Formats: sequence, C-alpha cells, structure tokens
Amino acid sequence: MLKQGKLLKNKFFLIITTIMFSCTSNNDHPHFSRTLSDLKPLNGHWYLYQKIIPEIKSRDSIYPIDSSTYQGKRITIDVEKMLFSMELYPYNALVSKYRMIISQDSLKVKAGAFHEGEPIYKNSLTFMLSDNTEHLRIYNIDEKGLEIYHKR
Repeated sequence: MLKQGKLLKNKFFLIITTIMFSCTSNNDHPHFSRTLSDLKPLNGHWYLYQKIIPEIKSRDSIYPIDSSTYQGKRITIDVEKMLFSMELYPYNALVSKYRMIISQDSLKVKAGAFHEGEPIYKNSLTFMLSDNTEHLRIYNIDEKGLEIYHKR
C-alpha cells in the first residue's frame, strides 16, 4: 500500500511538471514589432539566421542557416549615409553599395538608374526589429519570402 502511494505521488509530480513546462513560453524565438522610433539599431552587419519559404498547400518550409557549413548571406545597413549592401560570404569579393530609402517599416533599395525621371528600385523590403534589437526580420516583396538575420 505504501509503495502504491509513493508511485501515485511520483506520477502526480511528473504530470504537474510536464504541464508546467508545456505551458511556459518558448523564449528561443525573438518577438518582432513594427514600431521603430530610432533607426540607429538598424546600423551594422546582419547575418542570415533563418529562411522561411511560404508554401501554398502545406506548411511553411523553414530552413535554419548555419554559416559555418553553408554559404552565408550578410546585409550591411548604414543609416547615416543611407547605404545598403548585400553579400554572399565568403565568396563575394566586391560588394556593391546602393542608396536606400527607409519609411516606417519599409526599405527600398535604389538601383541607381532612372526611368522617366523616377528612380528605379532594385529591391523592396519590409522589416521588423526584435525587441532586444538583435534580430531583423525581412520580408522580400519580390521573392515573397521571409528571412531572419542576427547581429554578431
């Protein structure tokens, strides 16, 4: 009888512990927000951390990027000079810098050419910065894919 009571007590403890751990929030993933009053946290080098490709009929395909075994991708943003560059490392020797325009949560990269007096844009991106300003989530409007970058 004493052994059964101990077993029930251990089983009850295991169930309560499992419920507590399953209800806790997972802090591995950063929380992103669109509100950005100061653009200075955007400055610096951002390294590709995760790529999410939306699927039409099934779940999204999520690809974690390990830059030590995979060709990495780095974005450099200079808010003061309004310059944007994207490079694949370690193979990209010459990196082009493009002028950019930031308005609210969108970033437009100019191609450097004009058509009928209007600038042509090379890329249009929507971005969100994590609460701790260590992760940058970019939605590429042209490719319709999400990429998550982190600062090193």
